[in-house]
Parts: sequence; structure tokens; C-alpha cells
Amino acid sequence: MEEEQPTRRSLLQWFRDFDIAKVFTPPPPPLRPRNVYVNVGVPEEYFTTRRGKRKHLREHRYATNQVVTSKYTVLTFLPRNLLEQFRRIANMYVFPLFYRIVYLVN
Repeated sequence: MEEEQPTRRSLLQWFRDFDIAKVFTPPPPPLRPRNVYVNVGVPEEYFTTRRGKRKHLREHRYATNQVVTSKYTVLTFLPRNLLEQFRRIANMYVFPLFYRIVYLVN
């Protein structure tokens, strides 16, 4: 029985499907409950073997226990910071100054 190769999306299709809101929202929790095995091996039906490597099946992959306490990343610093600054009406005085600086630079 021959395995079907998943179709790869083109770069154009990737840009069409891109949603900026997904960059700023955390991933949803898994839909299935997680079973934690203590001193018992993980069942074999949770794994698949491809090209000689043993991997977890997609439906049995869960989030790590990593805790991220940072508010910004390298990619999200500028958009989030600007959104945070211009959220308050008192900070809107900065916008004309910023606009003027950009106009002078160009």
C-alpha cells in the first residue's frame, strides 16, 4: 500500500491564507484530554515509523510545559508596541510627530 504524499501549498496560497491575528493569539488547547503515563510505556499505537524514525502521531502531540512570560517577540515588538501606545487617546499626540519625522526622512 503506497502512502500519499501531502500536497505542498504554493507560496502564493500561503500568503493568501496568512492571517496576522494568528501571530498575536496563543494556540488553542488540544481537543482531546492528555493521558500521562507514569512508570508505564507509551502505547505503540501512539507512534508511526517513517524512514526508519519513530515519531508521535499528530493526534497524540501535545503542548509542552514551557511557560513564556515575555510580552513581545522580535517579530511582534513593533506592531504590539504601536497598538499599545495608540490605544489610549492621550498618546495620540505622538502620531503627528511620528508622521512628520517619516515625512522629513523621505
